[in-house]
Order: sequence, then C-alpha cells, then structure tokens
Amino acid sequence: MPAIRLVGTEFQTGGGRAVVRGSHVTIDGVIRPTFTGSQQYFFHPDCTPAEDDPDTLDCAIELPPDMATTPWVVIETTLPPTEEPASEPADPRAAAVTPTLRMMAPGLLSGGVEPQHVRLPEEATSFFFARAMPELPARTVATPEMVLPGGGVLRTYIGIEEAAQGPRAIPIVFTVSVLPKGGTKLERIHRTILDPARRKRHRSWVPLEIPLADRGAEPFRLVFESLPRDKGDLRPSLPVWGDPTILRPEGKRRHPRHIVLISLDTLRARSMSAYGYHTPTTPKFEKLLSEGTLFEKAFTTFSNTLGAHMSMLTGLYPANHRVRAMNLTLDEAIPTLAARVRDAGYETAAFTEDALLRAEAGFQRGFARYFENKDIADGAGDAEGTFRRALAWTGEQPDEPLFLFVHTYEVHAPYRPPDYTEKELAGIPSPGGPVPHKLRRYEREILHLDRLLADFLARLEELAPPGDLLVIIAADHGEEFLEHGSLFHVQLFDEVMHVPLFMRWPGRIPEGLRIDTPVSLVDVVPTVLDLVGAEPVRADGTSLVPLIEGASLARDAVFAQTARSAQHGGKIHYIARSATAKCIVRGDEEADRAECFDLVADPEEKNPLGPETSPELTALHAEALAYRAQAKRVIEGEAEEKELTAEDEADPRRREKLRMLGYVE
Repeated sequence: MPAIRLVGTEFQTGGGRAVVRGSHVTIDGVIRPTFTGSQQYFFHPDCTPAEDDPDTLDCAIELPPDMATTPWVVIETTLPPTEEPASEPADPRAAAVTPTLRMMAPGLLSGGVEPQHVRLPEEATSFFFARAMPELPARTVATPEMVLPGGGVLRTYIGIEEAAQGPRAIPIVFTVSVLPKGGTKLERIHRTILDPARRKRHRSWVPLEIPLADRGAEPFRLVFESLPRDKGDLRPSLPVWGDPTILRPEGKRRHPRHIVLISLDTLRARSMSAYGYHTPTTPKFEKLLSEGTLFEKAFTTFSNTLGAHMSMLTGLYPANHRVRAMNLTLDEAIPTLAARVRDAGYETAAFTEDALLRAEAGFQRGFARYFENKDIADGAGDAEGTFRRALAWTGEQPDEPLFLFVHTYEVHAPYRPPDYTEKELAGIPSPGGPVPHKLRRYEREILHLDRLLADFLARLEELAPPGDLLVIIAADHGEEFLEHGSLFHVQLFDEVMHVPLFMRWPGRIPEGLRIDTPVSLVDVVPTVLDLVGAEPVRADGTSLVPLIEGASLARDAVFAQTARSAQHGGKIHYIARSATAKCIVRGDEEADRAECFDLVADPEEKNPLGPETSPELTALHAEALAYRAQAKRVIEGEAEEKELTAEDEADPRRREKLRMLGYVE
C-alpha cells in the first residue's frame, strides 16, 4: 500500500552542543522518527577531584544557556564499564556492562538557580546529555488539512521515552481524533493508555493500526494528543508518537515495490572471482550475475567507511557532503536517499554494524528504523546476525513498499574466517604478494560472506517476489595488502578504489549485462530515484538508467579522496579517474606533485607518470586539481577534523569497536 508520512526526519543543531531536536527517539533499542521528542544537548560539566575521596569527581551540573527553560530536565551520563556479577552466566558477546546515571532536575536550572552536584568515579568521562521535557499539552499535534478518498489505515507507534520510564512514571492517554474542515469539535477515533511503571510491554514501542473512514473529498485534520490519565497530574513524562503513517489502497505500480541496498564493507573487486580473480571467492555471486547488471569499473569516493557511505547515501562527493571525520555531521539541508524514498511512500529501515555509520553523523536520517549492532566481542563483522535482523524486520512489515539498507563489516580486518573456509580453498594455490597469509584469510572471509549473502537473498525472495524487488549490492572501499606499501585502506590505488556494484530488478534491469564505463558510488542515489520515479535531488552523481538502456554518460572522470592521516603526513590526497587513466594530487598546493598512471599499459599502477606525458593525463590532472580546490574551499571554513569525538570517548563499546577496526590506537 502506498504511504503518506506524517512526520519528517529533520535534524537541528544549536550552540555547538545540540545533537538532535525532536527528530528521532530510541526506545528499547529501536529508533523511530517522531512528531515530538525531548530537546537534547550534550555538554561537559565542571568536574574536580572530591576533597574527601580522591577516587571520585565532584561535578557541577549546569544546563547549557541555550537550552529553553522547561518544567523538567533529564540529565544522563554513561559510567565506566563494570565487570558482570560472578553469579551471572557468562555472555560471550559482552564481557562488561556500561551503567547509566540518570537524574531529573527542575528546568529552572538554566534560569540562574545554583548548579546541582553529582559524584562520579574518577575514570568517568563526565560527558553528559541534557533533555528538556516540555509540558504535556505542548505535545498535541495537528496535521495539515488532507483529503483521503477511499479511506485508509493510520499506522503509528506510541511510547514513553526511556528517561521517563522510572517507577514513578505516570500513565499517559494517547488519543487520535479527526477535526473536519471548519469544525471545532474533535471526533475521537482511538484511545490507548500506556502505563510503563506497571506494564513491562509499555516500556517498548506499542504499535497501533487505526482505520480511517472514507470521507470522499472532505478535508480534515488528524489531531494527536498525549495527556496524563489523571487530570491535574503534573509529574514529568515524555510521550512520543513514532513514525505516524497513513496507508492507502494501491493501484497499478510502475516502480519497484521493494528496494534493498546492501553494503559489503571493505570488499575489493580485485579479490572477487566474479571480477576475474583466480581464487573462487564468490561462486554464488557469480551465479547471480546472470540475473542482473554488473558494473565492472565502479569506484568509491573515499578511502574509509565514513565518507564513502555518506557518498553512497547522498549522491555527493566528500568535498560536498563534508562528512570525512568523526566530528563532522551531515548538513541539515542535504537530503539522504532514505529521506527521498520515504517521501515517495516507502517504509525505511537500516541494519548496520556500528562504529563509523553513527546515527548521530546523519546516517539515520530518513530511516524509520535504524539499528546499530554494537556487539564487538566476536570480531569486526556479523553479517549473519545483521542479515537475520533485516529479514525479521522485512517479514514484520505490512503490505507496503519498503527500502532496506543493510551494512556489514564481515570482511573487514581483523580477518577471522570460519574454519570450514580453509577446507573449501584447500588445494588452491595461496595468493602471492608480500603478505599471502593475510590475503588468504581475507579470501576466506569473502567466501564466507558469499555464502551468507546468497542465503540472505534467497530468504528475502520468500518475502518479496524478485519481480517486485530492486537489489543493489556495493562496497564502500577495498583493502590493501602492501601492493603499494600499505595495509588497511588509506591510499587511492585500485585495490582500495575499485569496488563491486551490481543491480538486479527482473523485467527492468537487463540480465547478464556487464558495463565497463567508469561509475561511482555517487551514482547510487540518482539511479534509485530514477527507478522509483521520485523527484531528483542535487547530486554529483548521475542516474545509470541511461547506461543500462544502452546510452553513454556525458562524464569524463570520477573523483575520490583520502581521509587526513599520519601516513599522508596529515594531508589529504585527491584523485581523478577515467576509464583508462588516473591522476593523484597531494593536499598541499605548494608541493604540487602529481602521480598519474596509464591503466592500459600499467594496470597494477607501478610506474607513475607526469601529467605532461599525454593529453589525457594533462586533462585528468587538471580535473584532479579542480576537485582539490573545491574540497579545500570547504575545509577552510570548517573546524579541525578529528578522529574521535567526546561522544565516542564516552561510549567505551564504540571506542573498542573502532580500535578493533583499526581506526583508533
């Protein structure tokens, strides 16, 4: 059924401290966009060693001055991990627990009242969130006028934010009413009471489906109210409406009913047998090629997960989306793919594996469900668990279009392939190169992922017939094994830049087609929007639909850049690439040194050439310089890029995940 989304997914910032305001709320681990949410800021209080106990800190809690005065404020911080009690059974997935300190205070703290004090352990980060709790009547929301010929179904989730779920939580009445055009009396169509203090199931999102009568062409509004059950009860609470959506009967459909975008982090094309690699790492993926179109020369935009995925989900190069370091957040004015297809009527969800795809960086925008797997004990990736969660969500959805984004670190370092993969590759010569033992473990990881991916797609087709399903499989970047002196993924050679890209939609995307025109991750967004018939957005990429249909692209080069790293002397490198050549330029214009490569004569990129060697290299060099100039203009107006933010330091699990992935020491 096509959908009308009644709530947007806008983020706001303010005073250098704000995280989000009334856009998404997490309850019991599930994130949903909401009409109303607590206004949230993060800040550092003033902490000094306690005079009577050197192992504790005395912290003065004073709300940020830019937080509006409200009746109540909830203040939270994460405390250092503590070992689990010996009496509890060992959990191999979590060796420690991270407690939370939560306190309520009058909102008048921001009006000059003396700061409150709290004692913290010496090793605490003293990193705090403050949430403003407005008066309950202020949470009444009325939609704009609408007409709904044929009627429909209102689907929403109701809940109480976790900060207000304590033993003294008050019962809240949620009502939905219709207000006819020109009328003054509400026609109530639904009433539910949540009592989280007494009913455990009321501490999670509670789903509602409410029939909407056929009112023909009569305009009306929907009015959402959440008030105390007991009149006059002034105790604080945080009721929210999660992702209210109107489902309507569906007519004949010309666009894909379901869209699934799968990102296989760190999977390089040159180690896939589907791309001609000598070791059979992707036998099941090879069989899939007969059902869709493979882009043989697809390239990333960034040499690590953060910037590359933001390009994949916005259609912009890193110079324009600007999310290249962990202290940078996507600008509110930039739409995401999820937000655009959501506006087109699709239910949206993402299942990711934490670390760099942080919701707070802007990745969750447009997703009604954003799940970050914070498990770190079993290694860098958990494709099996991520695919399982994605399938469970898909099977729970009503009969409406959906957009599903799935991301896994399965083949990212550290490489820990299951034992069976060693037998699978027994007798096959070990790979060459400086570190064959590492590369063989990487190959085995790919083989395992190939099996998991095939199983995921097979089970997905049981829930969504292939003819209704657009599947896009990509990677954010590749991996280096000392081909050019580095491990991990920090350079701009093809072992990092060349990534898989495959699309399948029976009846619309050609089967068995292989395209060798250079394409980029920035092309994913405009291609999907073209296929679903949605309005295009400003993007650096271009729709690949004409290319699929046999036309050519009016584009000479695609671009990419590195993160700022010690390996590059703190500089950023930039690249322009065509079908047959590439040029890399350094980040400082004073040392305007360039390395160019003729990829026909030198596909392994061993013999750098000067840009003056040929007209093609001269032109590519100019393109690379122009992209660098554009990127530098953006960087000069920003704060210094940092690898880790205070928020990440406050979450020991995230920091450990980043350490295991190699992004921090």
